[in-house]
Amino acid sequence: MSVRILYLSRTSPLPATGGAPVRVDSIWQTLKGLFGNGVTLAVLGDKPKPDVRRVLRAQGVKFFPPRRETSLDKVRRYVSAYASGRCIVATRFLSPRRVARVVRYVKSLSPDGVILGDTELAELIEPIKSSTGAKVVCDTHNVWSLLHERVATQSRTLSGRVQHTLLKKNMLGIEQRLLKLADVVWATSDTDAGHYRD
Repeated sequence: MSVRILYLSRTSPLPATGGAPVRVDSIWQTLKGLFGNGVTLAVLGDKPKPDVRRVLRAQGVKFFPPRRETSLDKVRRYVSAYASGRCIVATRFLSPRRVARVVRYVKSLSPDGVILGDTELAELIEPIKSSTGAKVVCDTHNVWSLLHERVATQSRTLSGRVQHTLLKKNMLGIEQRLLKLADVVWATSDTDAGHYRD
């Protein structure tokens, strides 16, 4: 019996212009090596150029691009997401309607397991598990709360300090509330794993 795995990534594996897409591609290729045609990749919130999307769609990749927004839209989104406890970054591409659409897509594939390629996708854990019964793995990649804290302390502008302090507090809440709902959490170091256990 073949195993079906859905890999939901925040980043497109192409173009491979930085560490994140190379990492996503490495995980995708490894999964395909293990599970063959049972692996599907879907990209949430990243929108590479049309020629890149055509290449990836030919390999079965599904795209859920971010919505367009003005600077004022971004400020409103930050305030609304922070006040509600939703992931600030994810609200650009995971509106409640989009979450429902992604869950319907997951159900249509009937995967045995779903790998979420970033903590920013953690709000999908509960609806996917309750709707599909699939096991959910969250690949944390970075401890975002600690990363934003570092950036905030080194920022030279007030706006930068405020932005990253908000993101730090927001992501800490996501890490503490939602990651524990996953069946497995992947961390890149023992230090990161300790942060999630605390």
